[in-house]
Amino acid sequence: MLLRAPASADEASRHSLMRFNPADATFAPLAFPVTGFETITSHAVSGTDVWVAVRGVSAEGSFLLRRGADGRTQRFLAGTVETLNNLLVLPDGRVAFTAYGQPQVLLLDPVGGAVSRLPTDGPPDSAALGTDGLLYFTRRGDAPAVMQVNPASGQSRAFPVGTPGVSVPGNLNAAPDGTLWFTESRTGSLWNLDPVSGKQRSVTLPTGTNARAGEVAVAPDGTVWAADTVRGDLLRAGPGDTRAVTIDLPAMPGGGPAP
Repeated sequence: MLLRAPASADEASRHSLMRFNPADATFAPLAFPVTGFETITSHAVSGTDVWVAVRGVSAEGSFLLRRGADGRTQRFLAGTVETLNNLLVLPDGRVAFTAYGQPQVLLLDPVGGAVSRLPTDGPPDSAALGTDGLLYFTRRGDAPAVMQVNPASGQSRAFPVGTPGVSVPGNLNAAPDGTLWFTESRTGSLWNLDPVSGKQRSVTLPTGTNARAGEVAVAPDGTVWAADTVRGDLLRAGPGDTRAVTIDLPAMPGGGPAP
């Protein structure tokens, strides 16, 4: 498991990832050639390669780094000075990512280093790669939605969610069954979307605790986990469950899992 420090962390933490070994519960830094005010803002793993997006501070702008199993790195300019997010490695080897505030998905071909662009209807927020090989991202604003984009053709489809002008969908994750999980930030609710049928359903959160779902992760068996941003515990729902349960965590500095 690889962990990334927040942008407000100290310089050393912003220049590396932290690798957790569950076998012996140890942490070790994974270093990258990042210096000064440069900051790692996103990461992804593809086989033995680890990719990171870096917010650059020079005129060349932000860039991507690929670190191989031998520790060697390659640098690829992103073609923008904006902060890069949502790094995803596609099945064809290209790397998809977003740039803050830009209504497009950027695609890096690591063979030649060229960056192409897929225009999107609104700036992408959180993003995920579906089991169907398509890109999905959340869109906030007057028409909140989960958007589907075909990285080969650029064809897109919108799945409206929540209340127009009010809802803020986010924390998008793909599940092994092809569905997508996301949260509604204003209400703290947890939702599942089937992009084939277009059907959506919410999961009832534990009552009496004012639980609110934050960051989401989906396990290989389809279990969905979410951070409870109110109590600092975890919320869990199995495949097909209509209700989530609370998993109590021991006391932790800062109050529990990050929202």
